[in-house]
Amino acid sequence: MSRLLGRLVLVVVLLGGLLIAGDTVATHLADQALAHRAEQATGAARATVSLEGFPVLGHLLVQGEVPEVRATLEDVPVHGLTLEQVTVQLHDVRIGRRQLLEDHRLSIEAIGSADARAVVTQDELSAALGHPVELPGRGVVETDVLGVPVAVQVAIEDGDQLVLQTAVLPLLRVDLGIDPFLSACQLGLSVQVGQVVATCAMDPVPAGVVAALAS
Repeated sequence: MSRLLGRLVLVVVLLGGLLIAGDTVATHLADQALAHRAEQATGAARATVSLEGFPVLGHLLVQGEVPEVRATLEDVPVHGLTLEQVTVQLHDVRIGRRQLLEDHRLSIEAIGSADARAVVTQDELSAALGHPVELPGRGVVETDVLGVPVAVQVAIEDGDQLVLQTAVLPLLRVDLGIDPFLSACQLGLSVQVGQVVATCAMDPVPAGVVAALAS
């Protein structure tokens, strides 16, 4: 009896190992496919995507849904400005099970909600303006005009327009919404040490976000 029990335990362990290995491989392939789509959709220099919620393969095959997908994009160009990083946390991502089972193709059909975060560094703002921008913290932004320090106002207008201006002179206006992960997104803004951070929550998720990761 003890020998039989030992064999059953061994079989369970082996099956568990195969399940974990299969799930790891399938998740890695899905991550790579979605990362490539994100790079193509945004022009990002690099992208990494992580499907979360073990077992991911079980969620895909049984429920046709993944609880969480996290996408991180680096060096994303938007109209003369480079975003150092864009991160998007996607919730309740529905996958087309028919395409997955019959065509072995990962097709995203819908996303329940999402949170996005975009980072612009002071070096990137300086490059876009053509002269130095300083972000010492406490919400302060400064630039130098003919050797004189000048305070700069930074704001989001019309939901996705990043605007920099002095009291009398407009300096920069960039449409962050050209990036599909920030499209139709009412962005909030935070000026931090060395960087400006724009964030938003999407519920429902705009079609452009779904399309960026669709098949």
